[in-house]
Amino acid sequence: MPESIVISLNDGGDEPETYLHGMWKHTGEEKFSAQGNPETYSKFLTEELFPYLESNYRALNNRMIVGVSTSSIFPLYALTNKPGLFQSYFFLSAADIFGMGPTSESIFIDEITKSM
Repeated sequence: MPESIVISLNDGGDEPETYLHGMWKHTGEEKFSAQGNPETYSKFLTEELFPYLESNYRALNNRMIVGVSTSSIFPLYALTNKPGLFQSYFFLSAADIFGMGPTSESIFIDEITKSM
């Protein structure tokens, strides 16, 4: 792996409302409520953070995001709704998250397939 600049995002980013689709039945919940606004967060990344890094560091326009478990929700949102935001996506311990979805009728794995 080449030298990299690592940025830790707050709780994985602002997350959209996410339907559980039977995952995590122990919570008794139907969905995770939205945590902020993923559109606003995407705008912050593209208009503020990425330009700052590129102008102040030897940063290339090659961005990667890593999601672990529920912090995979924003990266999944970005992959399916903002495909140019990152060039690489890594999902760790996120198999159950792929079975959840952005609507009551869809799951993330299907949304990924549609976006390809």
